[in-house]
Amino acid sequence: TFDFETQFDWGADYKRPGHHMADLVIYETAVRGYTASATSKLGEDLRGTYLGLAAKLDHLKELGVNAIELLPVHEFDEMEFQRSPNDRDHMLNTWGYSTINFFAPMTRYATGGAGAAAAAVQFKEMVRTCHNNGIEVILDVVYNHTAEGSDVDPYIISFRGIDASTYYMLDTDSHEQMKNYSGCGNTVNCNNPIVAQMIVDSLKHWVLEYHVDGFRFDLASILCRSEQGPPMAAPPLIRMISKDPVLSKTHLIAEPWDCGGDGYLVGQFPNWDVWAEWNGKYRDATRAFIKGSDGVKKEFATRLTGSADMYNVNQRKPFHSINFITAHDGFSMRDLVTYNEKHNEANGE
Repeated sequence: TFDFETQFDWGADYKRPGHHMADLVIYETAVRGYTASATSKLGEDLRGTYLGLAAKLDHLKELGVNAIELLPVHEFDEMEFQRSPNDRDHMLNTWGYSTINFFAPMTRYATGGAGAAAAAVQFKEMVRTCHNNGIEVILDVVYNHTAEGSDVDPYIISFRGIDASTYYMLDTDSHEQMKNYSGCGNTVNCNNPIVAQMIVDSLKHWVLEYHVDGFRFDLASILCRSEQGPPMAAPPLIRMISKDPVLSKTHLIAEPWDCGGDGYLVGQFPNWDVWAEWNGKYRDATRAFIKGSDGVKKEFATRLTGSADMYNVNQRKPFHSINFITAHDGFSMRDLVTYNEKHNEANGE
């Protein structure tokens, strides 16, 4: 599925944009969703593809965006909702948080069913086009769980069959052994030395081979957990990434929470002064202020001026706070100020 013989031509005048973290204006989107609609005015063969995204960068440039954060593009199982009857079995997994390969780009985002090798080339073409337009590419990466499910609904296609006790966190005294800090049925054993090295190798592969500029780590608190479960103050995996001569020069952004009760690490994520964080407190304070809630002006002012209560520590800076109001988890900005409840009628929600 990978062409080891052909050298991709990045171009004689090609260079990475090299934006500083402090200057990033990040736009989050899914590759498919960005151009899937006919309103994109692309041909059907380009809609929802890497090349389709590359063809529609003018919109982002008009907004002042200089970094695009792509929902997961690691090969994932888009049909997972259809494995067994359930209330979502009419849907596709279009977000991508169901990884089956940490080293390959999603094949179905290539044009016209072109295949895995073509998907790799077209992904590079997309990155090259973004870079030539001054837009960096950040990947939302999911190393906290995989598509292999829970003990209640297992889907054994890879690590569970190879060596589940190495690759996953288990409670061997329990009938259901898979620990579930991810909320998705399993939890990758990120700080096992073998697994940690695999994650580092994957990240470096995307930087060196595909020229991506950084990563947003989904449920990153799981990457801080020991093999027994509790979060560690100095997780080996986070240290490996922070000290790596390649990865330390990329944008490293943590989603500093998970589904465990002790995993909320906003402002406390182990960072070696190089990690930024999705600042959930900025999101909450801004929403409350806009809504007109009482007693939030002081906190809103703190968040708006850099959250010094959390990021004025060691060599951390205000730009280590990634400030956002909405994301894929929840309403769009328009729906946020319009509805109290979901109105995804097309999905039956």
